[in-house]
Parts: sequence; C-alpha cells; structure tokens
Amino acid sequence: MKCSLSWLKEWIQHKNIKLNTIINKIQKIGLEIDKISPILTQFSGIKIGEVISCKIHPNNKSFNLYSINIGNTHTVKIVSQFKKNLLHKKVAIALNGAKIKKDTIVKNKIIFGKQSEGIICSYEDLKIFGIQKKSQNIVVFPQTAPVGKDVKKYFLLNDTILDISITPNRFDCLNLLGLSRAIKSQANNMLLKKKYFKPILPTNNIKIKTNIFAPEACPKYLSRTITDINLNVNTPVWISERLKRSGYIPKNVLIDIIYYVFIETGQPIKIFDMHKSSCNTTIRYTNQNEHINVSQEKKIFLDKNTLVISNENKILEIAGLIISNDVKININTTDILISAAFYNGKFIYDLSKKYNIQSEFTEKYIKNMVDPNIQFQAIERTTELIIKCCHGSPGKINYVTFENFLPQNKKINLRKNRIKKVLGFFIKKYKVEEILYSLKYQLKHKKNQWSVIPPSWRVFNVSNEIDVINDIACFYEFEKIPLQPDISGFNVQKKIFKNVTLYPLKQFLVSRGYQEVITYTFVDPKIQKILYPKRSAIPIINPISHDMSVLRLSLWTNFIKTILYNQSRQVHEIRIFESGFCFIPNKKYTFGIHQKFVISGAISENSVMHWKLKEKLDFYDVKGDIEALIGIYNNLEFLKFISFKNSILHPGKSAKIFIKDKCVGLIGEINPFLKKFFKLKNKIFLFELSWKLISNNYVPKIQNVSDFPYNQRDISIIVSHNIPAMEIIRACKNKVKNKLINIGIFDLYQGNKIKYGFKSISIRLTLQDQYTMTNKEINMIIEKCIQILKNKFNAEIRHISEV
Repeated sequence: MKCSLSWLKEWIQHKNIKLNTIINKIQKIGLEIDKISPILTQFSGIKIGEVISCKIHPNNKSFNLYSINIGNTHTVKIVSQFKKNLLHKKVAIALNGAKIKKDTIVKNKIIFGKQSEGIICSYEDLKIFGIQKKSQNIVVFPQTAPVGKDVKKYFLLNDTILDISITPNRFDCLNLLGLSRAIKSQANNMLLKKKYFKPILPTNNIKIKTNIFAPEACPKYLSRTITDINLNVNTPVWISERLKRSGYIPKNVLIDIIYYVFIETGQPIKIFDMHKSSCNTTIRYTNQNEHINVSQEKKIFLDKNTLVISNENKILEIAGLIISNDVKININTTDILISAAFYNGKFIYDLSKKYNIQSEFTEKYIKNMVDPNIQFQAIERTTELIIKCCHGSPGKINYVTFENFLPQNKKINLRKNRIKKVLGFFIKKYKVEEILYSLKYQLKHKKNQWSVIPPSWRVFNVSNEIDVINDIACFYEFEKIPLQPDISGFNVQKKIFKNVTLYPLKQFLVSRGYQEVITYTFVDPKIQKILYPKRSAIPIINPISHDMSVLRLSLWTNFIKTILYNQSRQVHEIRIFESGFCFIPNKKYTFGIHQKFVISGAISENSVMHWKLKEKLDFYDVKGDIEALIGIYNNLEFLKFISFKNSILHPGKSAKIFIKDKCVGLIGEINPFLKKFFKLKNKIFLFELSWKLISNNYVPKIQNVSDFPYNQRDISIIVSHNIPAMEIIRACKNKVKNKLINIGIFDLYQGNKIKYGFKSISIRLTLQDQYTMTNKEINMIIEKCIQILKNKFNAEIRHISEV
C-alpha cells in the first residue's frame, strides 16, 4: 500500500507528528515499511502569477513583454520567447533569486534593452510530473489557483511517499482510516483527535426505493442522489496529486473522487447516471436469457442466478464487478445516483471467476477486506467531495440492510492464564481492559477470563484467543515484553521421549522408495509349510477359506504372494514393507502363542536393464538400508552381520543381524530352490527385524567439531575370505578410537592375482585431533593398525598410501 505522508497526517490529526514516530508506530502494529520516498524537487522560490498584459518586444519581434500579477497588487515585468497566448492565464514565475533545475539561480537581466525581472517556467525548468526530457510546455494552472502561492505548496511537493507492506491479518490497515486508527491505538500518550465524516444535509426531495431479494449475497445497500452537478471541471490538484502518490492515474473528477474515498475508507463506490438508471433499484438473481451491455459493441449474456443490480427495464450492474454502459456517466451528466454495498465475498468470487472480471474493488470483497459498517461514512465522504468539486444538491441516504446476513462479531473467551502462558509474563487486569477498550473491543469480565467481541473492521481476521493476545502484545509493545531464557539449548536429556514409535522407521523406508503394505494375518498353509517345513502353525477353527486357514509365522509368507501378484501384472521392481504380529506356538506364553511384532521387507530388482545402468541390486544395497534403519534407534558401533544358513535364504547370501550379543533379525536373498519353485523371475531380497529388540531410546552423542585439518590414509590388505569385514573395521576402531573420526571399506576384490580362498580389502582411515597432527603421529597410529591386522587376522599388507 502506497500513501502520502501528508494525507496520512490529516487522518491522524496531528500535523506536527514526525516521520520517524509514524514509522515506529506502524512497525509496532506488526507492519513493514518497504520504502520511504521523499518527493525530490530541484526548484525553490517559484510562485503562481497571472498574466495581465502581453506585448511584442519593440526591439525584437521574437520576444514578448509580459506584465504579471504575483499577488498583493505587485506586478513584475518579464521578457520571454514564449509566443503562446497567455493573457489572463496563471503561470509559474521564477523571480530574482529563485532556483530552477539543479543549480540555476534566476537573476534580473536586460534583454534587448528591456529589463526582465524573472522567467516564465516550463515543465523542463521545474522537472515535475515525471517530465525529464526537454519540454517547452509552459506550466499553466487552473483559474482557481491562488495568485502568489508557492508552487511547492500548491502541488503539495513537501511530501513523502510511504510504501507499507500489509500483513494478511491486518487487512483493516489497507486504507487510511484503518491505518490511522491503528497508529492512534499505539499513540496512547499523544493528544490525537478523531477525524469525523461531516454529515451532509439533504437538499433535494427525490425518493429512492431499493429492494434486496438476495440478502445472503448482498445484506446491505446504501444509495443517494445528487442533482445539478457540473462535471465540466478539472480534478483539484490536491486530489490528483495524492492519487498519483498512491499509484493511481487520475482520469476525471468523479472517478478520481471514487478512488480517493476508496483509499481513505476501503469501501468501493459505484456511480450511475440517474436519468438512465432511475431511482428504483433491485438486487436480485437473473433469469434465463438476460444480458448486460458493457460497451457499445459488447454484450455479456448472463447465466441464470447471476447476482445483479437492476431497475424495472434493464440490468445496471453485475454486482460488485462491472457497470452497464447504458448507465455510465459522461461530461453532460447532471444528476447521479451513488451507491455503496456490502457483499458476501464468496458470491463475488464465484461471479468474478465465472465472467473473468477482476478489479481492485472485486478483490476487496473476495478477500473480505470491506468493513460491514463503513458504507454510510463512505457515502457521506463521497457526497462531501462531489459537492466541493462539482457542486450539486444531495438527497437523503436510502438505507437497506439485513442484519442477520451481515458478518456476526464472534464472542471470544480470553483467559488470564492463557495470556501469561503465551506472552511469558503477567499483565494486570486493568491494563488488559485498558488495551482492549482502546482497540474498540467490547468486553465483559467474569472470574479469570473475559468475553470479548472484536470491532467490525477486525471481524474477519480476529477469530480466536491467540489473535486477541497478539493485539494485546502489539499494543503493549513487543520490546517491553521481558526476555525469557531459552530453555531448549543443547541440554540433551538421557531420554528424549518416553515411547519409541514406528513413525520415523516408516518415514525412513518410504524415503528410500519402499511402499507400505497391509496383509492378512491368515495365510495359505501350503506356502507357509514350504517356507517353514520344520515349524508348525496355529490353525484357525472357522477359516474364511482354505488358503487363509493358519496364522502366519512370518510376514514373508504373504510377501511371496504379493510379489507373484505384481509379477503377473508385469511389475518387477518392488520395494515393500509391513509391520505386524507373527504368531509362533510356544507353551511359555499365554494361550500357548508368542505374538512377535516384526518389521519385514522385500525387494525385487527390475530384470529389464538400461544400457546406462551397470549395477544390479545386490545384498549390500539391502544391508545399507538395514544399517541406516537400525541407526535411527541404536548405536551402529554394536551392529554386526554374521553369516548363517536356513531353508528360506540363499546359503551364501544371508546373515543374522546382531546388536551387541542379541539377534534382532535376518537378511538375505531368497533361496534359489524357492525362487524356482514359486517361478519368481528376479532376484528377491528379504529382511525381518524384531521391533522389541531394535526399538531403543538411543540418543546420539554431541561433541565439538575440531577446527584443525583431518588426515586420511588407505591400507590395502589380503585376508581369508571367511573373515567378516566388520571384524576388521572393529579391530582398527578399538586400537585408535580417540583420534579416528571415520573408517570404511572402499574396495573389495577377489579374482586374478589373489590366492584362492582369500580377498583383498582396502580400508580408509580419517584421523583428526584438537591440534594439527604431525606425520610422525599419524604413522605411529597406522603402524598400530597394521600390527593388529597382522596379529589378529594374519593379514598380508599390500599397500599403504596417503590420500
């Protein structure tokens, strides 16, 4: 929102208030000043003068001699090359000592034997109204301009433009009335007067009749006639200049007044030619086959149930959108009908969308920015300005309203303890009431709370207790609110939460491309027996069907069916997981059933390979997912994978998962025998984790990060292929744990030049301390690692290098 500072000061009713004070008050409301633009002028000492005589220069016919009245019966003589007929025109005069352009000082001169006491100024001389190029157009003022007045004061050039960013919860500040009201609420220690709208006494007896047949869409409509106006006048400079500074282009006197009132009050005003529209109006929904003429060439055919304003014969306006061309005003209009309405924003939004018509006025209604109680004041202000500029005789305001359909001010319960909890400190009862009364809230106190009703201009953006508390905080001023210590900090407790949930685990798997499935706990006994030939299942006495007649021993049973189902529909790339209970016969438990809650997953690779995709899915991809998943709840230092064999998984590509000394799950590729038996086309990897054993309240340790450089060394060794890589890493960690910040395997090789039954492993160690480590220290640490690898694993050292 852009506005003139001088205009805003008029509404604040405090002419001596300083710019910094206004900015400070606006910021305390919670708004931002995006830009402050002083109106810069390059001239001074320029006055308005009236040409009273004009003669041709006796010594040079290219010049004229002008006698100009500059007020107080004082006349000056000026020699000028301007040849236009300026007799009785009012022009800008720069007298001796005046400044024009940047640094040009006007001085008295003798021109062809005649003294010139100044110059007649052009737009180029004054550099005003955005004219920067060379222009010989003389600045000519309206006949109403006062002779002798300083041009700066006439054009209100001692001014500043404020560009204010209005937040969504303060749409009431999008007009000067609302903004000044908010500033006044902050200036409680200043003597500010209230700006009243002058009541206009009716002087014509024309009667208006308005019928509203759609009160749910238009619950309020005000109108008034003004007769005998003169539109053959220019818009006063003080109106046009303020409109320009607010971002509007002046057009004609009535349109300019409409926008002037719109900026002041936020209320859209519509004006009709009274003789073309008549004084009997109806707000209604259209019937079939009605239309509106929006121009001489264009008609809009309206759908049934379109909200319109009409008279007995024709449609005057699509409500809130566009006026009919038949009733628009022109230069010859003498009698007008002005109106102000309140519309339900939903109906205006539907109309705007349907007919693709948008304007600043429609946006006000759609976004509920119009105060439902401002229409009367807006009509009065519009009437005042029209009479001031165009004369005329006003009629009585016709007022039609349906109170039940207007926005109702909601009662909000405001609790004392809630104010303290939100703001962090206690505000005394009298202070809360003082603040709310100054903000025009209605309130009743009962026990430890208030029942408050916001004013009409806040009805759309104050809807709950927090909104009221925010208003109290703004008024109280945020900087006065005492600082509270930050209790969050980095004080990590031993247990961050009491109950460990599955949610982070599921979110993690979804982020890795897995999809959650939900399957029955009843499974096919045949499939389950093939998977678990040595284990018995719990039968169901009254099964749904034969293939759902036993309780599951594992979630893997249904995974096989799910993969087959997708495979038959040409879906080969599958990543699924499920969490749920498995039911294992065990006499130690109630009813002889051990209910084990597990998280299981299945991954199937896509058999169709792209030429760019060189790597296929393997055991280590799934192992990486499991490590990251378990790391959510556990310290990975205690995690290890130990090879084992069972009937379901591949004998060389399966492992038990241990945390410390407890087996928490299984991982591996499906057994080739089962793959062939079930006619599975692709590699399938399975995993299963016991929720009870992995769900720990693990809290990562926080430690300082060293500011000193780290060092990396690579060690390549040859060891027996039976030695797990994790054992090698763990041995190195235990030997140099204080200075080791990371260790990992970056290469594994079996094949040519490596003995049968052996493998080559390359390890990268990253070392760092709270000082810059020397090569001697680093070499000693690497030597310790080499010794442990030789002694414990009988490793052969292939290569040591610095990264």
